[in-house]
Formats: sequence, structure tokens, C-alpha cells
Amino acid sequence: MSLDERDITPEEGARIRLMAQLVQAEDKEGLQAYLMRHPEFLKCDPNSWESQCLLTLFGSAVGDGELSKVKMLHELGMDLNQSVASAREGPMWRAARNGHMEMVRWMLDHGAEFNSFRDGKVACSTLTAAARGGHMELVKFLVARGADLSASENGVNGLMEAEFYGHPEVAEYLRSIGMKDVRATSPPNYPEAHEVLMENMVNRAGTPSDWKLEVPGTPAVTIHHIPADPQREDYVGQMLFTIGLSDHRLPDGDDEFHCTELRMHLPPNWPLTPEALADPQWNWPVEWMKSLIEQLRSASNLELPPVFLNEETPLPLGPNTELCGWVGMQSGSNHCQMPDYRWISLLDLSPIYLEEAFIIRNEGTSRFAQRLEARSIPLWIDPNRPNVSDDSVSDDSCEAGNEQTGA
Repeated sequence: MSLDERDITPEEGARIRLMAQLVQAEDKEGLQAYLMRHPEFLKCDPNSWESQCLLTLFGSAVGDGELSKVKMLHELGMDLNQSVASAREGPMWRAARNGHMEMVRWMLDHGAEFNSFRDGKVACSTLTAAARGGHMELVKFLVARGADLSASENGVNGLMEAEFYGHPEVAEYLRSIGMKDVRATSPPNYPEAHEVLMENMVNRAGTPSDWKLEVPGTPAVTIHHIPADPQREDYVGQMLFTIGLSDHRLPDGDDEFHCTELRMHLPPNWPLTPEALADPQWNWPVEWMKSLIEQLRSASNLELPPVFLNEETPLPLGPNTELCGWVGMQSGSNHCQMPDYRWISLLDLSPIYLEEAFIIRNEGTSRFAQRLEARSIPLWIDPNRPNVSDDSVSDDSCEAGNEQTGA
């Protein structure tokens, strides 16, 4: 029986506590005597609480740079390349992440491996972890010891981690010796990405209807529709979303590989019949979504926060509203990675008033979202919703909204 299917017994708990005490005290003789009675604890058994505990103690010592403990456990038989069952690599990456040069050096000198072969590809989590932490000297040391510059895991390598976590000097060094962004060397697979995006949207909001709208051009974009389902806990009315816009790379700041799809929420009773799509009172959300698709697929970058106003002197978006622009809202959960390693963000389109555009540009989209939350304004489009730039929305109200959203 796997550990996920059962709890620790009192006897196992007692043995685990004893091993932890012996390791913490660095009592080599006591631990050696105990392991001679229980040699199975050194076998890295995924179904043994004691074995997994010992591996956890070992990994923690590696990550904390406690070399004396690591030496002791290794001398008693601990494999330097073994980690707990849930891990995919040895523990040395923990030391690299925290910049423990001497720990990494000692482990390599005593047989630890840092280039591995998983899922048909070379991985080097130790180099990636060192780059992520910005540890330049350790990165150079690992390269000198033979770290594979082509290695990556889950579409990420050391160069990408250094750039993402703000270590430009490490990124520049890795680039200078030949490391490349994985996305630059992986040809995009758009059909497969479209399937992943559709599956993602179905999991988020439900099964799409037969309604769809093709937006010709390059790349070709399809607007899909998911009907309102009040039975869902995350009920947000009807949803329109695009698939295909992300085939056009839309750089976001320093991220030259950024890609985007659009999403829009409509009230449950908003009509999408052929007659409604010919009526300006009802068709303006769809027409604007088509217009924003045109703007974005010809754009060379994505300014943040993304705000789109209707003309320089903004005009209403439709005949039944004073809303005059759009903001693209995104969060960390609105990203998904494709099989070709591109990350695609989902921009939630929300119509805004001109005064709200100034708030968004000055304070960011989070502050705007807090104001909507404070007024209990739903996510879907309401042509006559209140303007949340009104000073009567106090900071206390926004803070209350912030607590409710968990921001």
C-alpha cells in the first residue's frame, strides 16, 4: 500500500522521531547502530515512512548547507542521488538553489550526478536552480564541471530562470556561452496548442456550445462560446473566448515569447442570435472583441496594463452604454503552458469608463479589480454599471474587497 493510502502508525512515528533526533544531534554512532538494526531504511523505499523520512532529513541537510550531516549520512550508506519519492531529481539542486558552493563541490566530488535523462530529454536541475538563485560563481563552477547547456525540464532552463527571477548578469553569461531559450529552439505546434487551450477552457467553465465566430486573417482566430451554467461554483455568466490569437507572438516587456488569448463574460441572458448580432444594442461586445483581435494580431508588443480606448476622445462602446474602453485583466492563474513550451496568458476583457482608465494606468489593474469587488459588481458586462472612479468608494472599501479576493 502506498503512503498516500495510509497514515503513519504510532510505531513508525516513534522510529521517525528517533532518527530525526539522531541526525539533528549528528550522533553517528547511535544512528549507525540503529540503521544496522534497520538497514531497509536506507533502501529509498517509496512505501516506507521511515525511508522517506530519512531521505527528507538528508535533503534538508543538503539544502541548508549542513555538510557535516550530509557527510555522516553518506558514510552510513545514503545515496547522494536519491530523493523522496515525489521528487524527480537528486537533492543537490537544493544546495544549488541556496548557493552552497562547498556542498555542491563535495557532492560532485563524491559521485553526485547533475546531468540526467528524463522523458527523453537531458535535464540539469542543479544548474537551473543556481541560475534561478542568481549564484554566478556557482553557475560558472557547474559549467566548468560539465553541466549540459542544452538541458531543460518542463520547458525551462537556467537562462530562462535567470531572466525571470531578475538576474540579468547570469542570463547574459549563459547566453554568451551558448545557452538558448527553450522556446527559441522548439518549433511551435499550433494545432496541439489549440487542443490544450480548449481543454483548459472546458475545465474552467464548461462545454462550449455550437456557436462560434471565425475572424479571418493571419493568424486565423475563432471566437467560441460557453453558455451560462448557474450550477457551477465559479458561475460567471456566459463566456466568449478566442483560440488562435496566440499563434501570433505578442511580446510583453522583456518576454519576447509572450502569447495571448482573449476572454469576455456576458450576462446569462445576453442574446447572441443572428438577429442580435445585427443589432448595435447587442452586438457591440462581439464587434469589439473582433476589433481587439485585429489590433493585437498586428501589434508588435503588449503594453501593460493593456488599455484600449474608443478613439482619442473616447466614444461610447455601444448605443446603450457610456463605457468607452477596455482593459485586459490577467492573474497568475490565467496562464497555461503549451506542449511546445510557450506560455499563453488569458486576458479577461472588461469594459471601462474614461476615468477608470486613469486609475488603471496609475494604480494598476489590481486596484481597479478591488474597486469592482467593493461595489459587488459582477465579472460579466453590465452596460449601466456604476463608475468606480467615484471618490465615494473609500480606501477601506477597497481593502475589504482586497481581503475578499485574497489579493
